Amino acid sequence: MKRPVQTFIMLTNILLSVLLLHSVAVAQVDINSNGPSAIEDIPYLEIIPERLVYANSNETKPASWIVLPFECCINNIIPFKASSGKSDLNRNNNAEITATDRSFLLTTTHDGVWVATFNTSFSLRKPSTTGSTFSKVSFVNFPKSQNENNMHLISDDTKEVTSIVTSEGLLFPSVHCNITESGKEAACVNEDVKSDGIPIPGSLHNPSPITLGTKIYLPSKQGLYIFEKSSKSPPNLKLITNSTITALASIESSKDGLFEIVVGTLHKIYMLTVDGTVRRWEWCTNTSTGQGGVLDEAITSLNYNGDGTLFIGNKIALNTYNRESGSYARVTGLQGLPYNDITALHTAYSSIDRERQLWIGTGKGFAVYNPEDKDSRWRYLYGPRWHPGSAVVSMASFSLLTADLNYSIVASATDGGLVLFHQQRWTLSKKAEWMEVYTARHNRNNLISDCQLQSYGDTLGPCKNVDSDNNGLWTSLLLVAAYMRHAVTKDASAATVASDLFKGFQSLLAVTDITGLPARSLCSNKEPASEGCAPRRATDRDPGCPSCGLQWRNSTKEGYEGYVWKSDASSDEIVGHILGRLVVAKLTTSDSERKDAINSLQDIVTRIVDNGFELIDWTGKPTLWARYSPTLINENRDWSDERGLQSLQMISMLTAISNVTGGLTPDSKWGKALKFLSDEPNNYVANMLNLKIETPCDDNYSDDELTFFPYYTAMMSIPHGPLRSAVEASLNRTFNFVRPGRSNLWAAIYMSSTQYLSAYDLESVRWNLRTWPVELVNWPVNNSHRLDIFWDAEFNAANGRDAGQITRVLPANERNQGRWNSDPFSVSAGGDGTTEVDPGAWLMPYWLARYHKLLGAPMRESY
Repeated sequence: MKRPVQTFIMLTNILLSVLLLHSVAVAQVDINSNGPSAIEDIPYLEIIPERLVYANSNETKPASWIVLPFECCINNIIPFKASSGKSDLNRNNNAEITATDRSFLLTTTHDGVWVATFNTSFSLRKPSTTGSTFSKVSFVNFPKSQNENNMHLISDDTKEVTSIVTSEGLLFPSVHCNITESGKEAACVNEDVKSDGIPIPGSLHNPSPITLGTKIYLPSKQGLYIFEKSSKSPPNLKLITNSTITALASIESSKDGLFEIVVGTLHKIYMLTVDGTVRRWEWCTNTSTGQGGVLDEAITSLNYNGDGTLFIGNKIALNTYNRESGSYARVTGLQGLPYNDITALHTAYSSIDRERQLWIGTGKGFAVYNPEDKDSRWRYLYGPRWHPGSAVVSMASFSLLTADLNYSIVASATDGGLVLFHQQRWTLSKKAEWMEVYTARHNRNNLISDCQLQSYGDTLGPCKNVDSDNNGLWTSLLLVAAYMRHAVTKDASAATVASDLFKGFQSLLAVTDITGLPARSLCSNKEPASEGCAPRRATDRDPGCPSCGLQWRNSTKEGYEGYVWKSDASSDEIVGHILGRLVVAKLTTSDSERKDAINSLQDIVTRIVDNGFELIDWTGKPTLWARYSPTLINENRDWSDERGLQSLQMISMLTAISNVTGGLTPDSKWGKALKFLSDEPNNYVANMLNLKIETPCDDNYSDDELTFFPYYTAMMSIPHGPLRSAVEASLNRTFNFVRPGRSNLWAAIYMSSTQYLSAYDLESVRWNLRTWPVELVNWPVNNSHRLDIFWDAEFNAANGRDAGQITRVLPANERNQGRWNSDPFSVSAGGDGTTEVDPGAWLMPYWLARYHKLLGAPMRESY
């Protein structure tokens, strides 16, 4: 007589949990196929790096990176016009250029000056054919004393008269550049043969000179010189400061329109009038001696954004100066600055509504400040995913705005080479097209997994796709994505991809020749061990029963002669097979596919139910991990981690097969099994409620994947009632714990299952999809040096890690995470640049969000 009371109390607690967990700040929205999408696919900024490495660099050079035609080292980058025919050098750092004006000059320390012309059709997939071209510049009729090394090229405010500063002085040629039709040569001709050089009594060096009107401001190691070009002989060369110049900029007052010259040195910052009069100065802090100043350290760079703010770089922080109020402030990690050690500053404009950006070069990569981008205000681009080398030397940018193209590029020299950041307007729909191309590259026998690159970072070479322990699970992600894509778009190509993947899915069942037993993986008779498919097939023992024999088995199935298959299928495989087959049964337009999906789903579930809720392998014994029996998960201490997880998985299997075979009735085989598992003493429904292990020492991200797939399976299968409420209560508890990870997949599953939407979760889906890397290589990543991260003290204490867990998840393209079975909060998750992950972790949440109207189709743009 106690059981009904206990059951009533249990269900009451579950329903209370549902009410309590839904009290989080979310709004309930009914999702239906006829209603509008919750959020739109509006254009966003995608940054795509074109990486070029010095010929003599010690850095490992991926075959897909372009090797520069000179050894070393770029010290200055100057945008200029370079269409066919005569073109003037142009020192405008933010030129809006036409479709034919896509060039800049590179001055080097050892190999003169080069012209680079970039291509807006650049693609990571074909960089050698769509990337930049380089032309060596030959200077004609220059004075013999002219030295091409350490050269600065400048123009005055008319952008017509060009001057050249070398280590030997100041020249005033009238220079024009022509690029040959082949693009292999560029001739910069001095048309004023009589031009003489003006010697400067000091060693000129970086930073670059600037011009205002007829004045040229020349930084040197002895101080700042001002040269008045209109003066008569002798030249009016005036020394202003008596200290090494480290940075130089000009700013304009919005009140009176007057310019000021800002000079940075090792010890002070000076505000000068245009004639060189010192209006105001401030000390820089000397951290080595403890002598304080308004600024954090010796100035390394200056940049005026044209909107009243001067940015001041140093090795400690980013300082700012307000031109109108005269006040200084500092920006560091607490304000979002990812890293200090600032080496260069540059204002650029994104391709989204001409939004102003501040690019910050550092000793370790780039920080980008986008004040108008609410969700990606700060970005951090560091490591081989983004650029060669480490330290940034100089930057320049273009904006290409035409009737049919909105495009910008930021060019930067680093100590390892050159990087061109192509900033493009993308939508998530366009990104989906990009990701779809990866599918064929990762398809082996219609099965999906990682592939091994031929060499480090070589994304253009062949990618070796061999067996995987979880071929079934990884294939299921793309299988679900393909069927949902077809359901949304009705695209025939999506139906073809979906059907092919389903054939591969089915082959994992067929190859074993044992009803209801899927293989982990298989190798066809055309994939011998010598070519990398199952290379240890002759030695690996079956994990579930080592004494029984080898894990790789020869297939006895007709039509699979010569195939080998991998035994010991795990729960990872089972959750993928159950979800994939349920989606096929519901979404396919093919009667034969629907029948095959239902029958194979029934075979798998039947094999598990009929064998005491264990997946029995070819050995006659349970596999190592696909085990769901009450005795094991309730009574075996070694399985306490999986008690709630295995309970949910078993419930999802029973509800899925019931959904496609006539419902979960009390008299059905599946209804009886569920009642047996739910009643005392098994309590699978109660086990499921507190499924997620939240203690820091056992937060298992792989188990999250094995949790959310069954949640989605169950919520798609169970009608409204107490059981659905119980699953939803468990889902709410689990999702509230993983919500800070901002997973596109977990949030999409949660919202589509519960129909509870919040602006935060919707934006998390879109943000995570947008910031997922477009290049799926497992590049080496380490973020432990960042200033904008905060350590999770409890987690790190519990796990004994020196640099493990942080409290805020970073964008996916700033960390190393190819799938959602790994820790998104890890700052140093490794990666060696030799593996390419398949696109399933992106395509499944994208198409799931589109299918359930969480995300709309791309908005049409008008230019």
